[in-house]
Amino acid sequence: MKRAIDKRKRALVLGGGFTGLAAALELRPGRHDVMLIDHRRWFEFLPNIHELLSGVKTPELLRLPLDRNLC
Repeated sequence: MKRAIDKRKRALVLGGGFTGLAAALELRPGRHDVMLIDHRRWFEFLPNIHELLSGVKTPELLRLPLDRNLC
């Protein structure tokens, strides 16, 4: 039996910071099979670190889990 050939292109994104996350989200799911590799489980929005330091926000509000945002 022949297996169905997957015509999607594969993309490997190294790093889940601003650029890596944007690149992974920009690739179309129907046309690309994307794998993002990062040593952290979270994307941390650090431009808002002043809100964290002042107590306005908690660390959980500045983190986006990578696995839930790329599915």
